Amino acid sequence: MMPNNKYIKFIKKRNKYYFLLALSFLVTACEFENVKPTAGNGNKITISTSGATDITQYTAQVAGTLGEIFGRVVQDYGHCWGTSSEPDLSGDYTSFGSVDESLIFNSTLNNLTINTIYYARAYFIIDDIVLYGNETTFSTLEPTVPSVQTVEVKKITSTTAECECFVADDGGAPVFQRGVCFDTVPNPNVTGNRHTINGTGEGSFTAYISGLAENTTYYIRAYAKNSVGIAYGTEISFKTTTGDN
Repeated sequence: MMPNNKYIKFIKKRNKYYFLLALSFLVTACEFENVKPTAGNGNKITISTSGATDITQYTAQVAGTLGEIFGRVVQDYGHCWGTSSEPDLSGDYTSFGSVDESLIFNSTLNNLTINTIYYARAYFIIDDIVLYGNETTFSTLEPTVPSVQTVEVKKITSTTAECECFVADDGGAPVFQRGVCFDTVPNPNVTGNRHTINGTGEGSFTAYISGLAENTTYYIRAYAKNSVGIAYGTEISFKTTTGDN
């Protein structure tokens, strides 16, 4: 539609060319950002986000599909995620660089917070324009009891022994106590008097046991506590020596 000459003259008379140009640029930019890039034949380039998999307390996997790009070059692609809907590149994201073909890709989302709802969506950049796929939602897992292992009993004497243990995972909540429990009957637990306290946290530790009876079979297992509960490692049996042997 041809502009109204009287209106243009009025604008000229008011010396407001700059206002008209700025308004025209703003409208054009907003419309351009809302249109997906198309190839010369009018086919739209698409991207989609798949549901999250392999979800833990701290990580998740998200897949995406970049459709046919019709001979063009995508400058970058990946996933962005956050705790609010419609995450974008101002937050956490993966970046896989340029590509000139359609493909399926996967992103590992790290450093997530336990028992939290997240939003993720795939993206690609072409002609310096960022385009996002559909949004997927998932929740990280709640904390569980720790994972602890009774590794080995060694240096056994008539009254003492050492037990090597390992807290492999805190279950998503800090381990505030760990050690071993032992008894002359199977399945010893921390409610009994015969247990040790050997620090906190994940990793390896050694429990030193004393006051044992000579020539006696004992049952021992590692334990670890967090806010969720107590976990026990596999039970190991051993027998003390006779006298100083």
